This record gives sequence, structure tokens and C-alpha cells, in this order.
Amino acid sequence: MTYETFQFLPFEDCANALLLVPGGFGSIGPYTKTPAIYKCPADKSWIRIGGQAHPRVRSVSMNEWMDGNEFDDGMRYVSAYYVFRKMTDIVTPGPSQAFVFVDEHEDSITRDNFLVAPVWPNTRWLSLPASRHGGAGTFSFADGHAEIKRWLDPRTIVPVKRLLGWFDGNQGQNRDVLWVTERASSKRPDSP
Repeated sequence: MTYETFQFLPFEDCANALLLVPGGFGSIGPYTKTPAIYKCPADKSWIRIGGQAHPRVRSVSMNEWMDGNEFDDGMRYVSAYYVFRKMTDIVTPGPSQAFVFVDEHEDSITRDNFLVAPVWPNTRWLSLPASRHGGAGTFSFADGHAEIKRWLDPRTIVPVKRLLGWFDGNQGQNRDVLWVTERASSKRPDSP
């Protein structure tokens, strides 16, 4: 499946910076005055629209557990984990351990959210973090700090192929998936 045939978002939206700054400011408030903050400078990905190459405007995605949708697409564990609706909800993990934004892999970024499956040892990527910084990914956290995470499992560091859905998301016992899921959400104490 190529970028051009994948239909999570209207394809042209990948090159439309105006969607990132509605009303002159980003959707997360007056803190985002330029769409450039949503794209890693090292991300050189592009899309083809009408036969011409256009740079993609975004490489950053938001953690699905941060005010995301509680959905069940066959993953029964989803409702067992916290969805953080406001800052005071971010308790376990706390704000210094809960990531909000992640730099996402070029072949994975198709929606506005980043989702991992928080089940050990059957870990799996539903979205794939970027590894364009020498085998490392970039995360920003709810308390405002950012971290660069060097990946430990070679299955996390995958080349860009300009195809969607080609990588094997099922990666049992991948310590990188565990690291990310521990910082994405946590299991509710009343869940089975």
C-alpha cells in the first residue's frame, strides 16, 4: 500500500500547513504560533499530489491516551487504561513520565495520534516512533520537558520505504515498546 492509496486522512492534508494553525494559532492554544513546530527538521518526507512532490508538514503526533478516543477495535484492553482528559488526570504515570507528543516514523504517520498496545510480553507497535536521529526517538512530556530515547531493539529502527503498513507491528518482548507504553498510559486499578 503506498502513501497515495492509504486513506486515513485526505491525502492532500499532509501538505496543508493551514490545518495546523487554525485561526492563526494551533489547536492547542496560543502557544503554537507556527506550523513548523509540528515537523522535525530532519524529516525530509514528501507526498505526491497531482504529479508533483510536496513536503509533508507534520512529523509529530499526539499520544492517543491524551484526550484520545476510547475505542475498541478488537483490543479489549483499551478501556482498562486511563485516557487523560485534563492535566489533573495525569497521575499514573505522572506528568514527568507521561509523554504528550512523539516524533513519528515517516511510514507510520497517517493520523493525528500515536497509539501503542500496552500489553507485555506481546508488545506491538500500532504506530511507529521515528528513529531518524541515529537510532533514537524524540518525546515531549506533560510537565514540559523533552527526551531523546535511544532505541535498544533493532526491530524499532526501520528504514523509510514510502509505504504504509509494511512494518511488522507485532514485536514480542520489544523493550522499546515497553518503554513507550509505560509512558503512554497505565492500567486502571479497577480493571481486570
